[in-house]
Amino acid sequence: VLPTPPSPNPFHLPRSVNRQEHLKTIMDDYDIRSAASILASVKEQEARFERLTRALEEERRNVSLQLERANQPADRMSMCNIGNGQPLATAWQQLVLQEQSPSNQTSIAMMQEPQEMVEETVTV
Repeated sequence: VLPTPPSPNPFHLPRSVNRQEHLKTIMDDYDIRSAASILASVKEQEARFERLTRALEEERRNVSLQLERANQPADRMSMCNIGNGQPLATAWQQLVLQEQSPSNQTSIAMMQEPQEMVEETVTV
């Protein structure tokens, strides 16, 4: 029976390799991974900020639309039509939906008018 050669020790460095160079290589590798992790975190935070910004803009538009509706009498609202015969509020809703549509495809969905006024409070 032949003796098996000893398994290499991962912590044992060949004499030709300087320990300081080896430690520097390990630290450089760690710094690269750390920088990549930080960059990924920053990109994730940027994406979250973009989503929150879009949601805030949508909420601002909704509040603006509610104020517009509240300030116009019902008979004036029916007279306020755009070229295709839609009330201005409906056209505004369609514009908002087009901007929110994923993959930049135009999609128009009609939103029903609320039967009663709903008051919302948003704290940011």
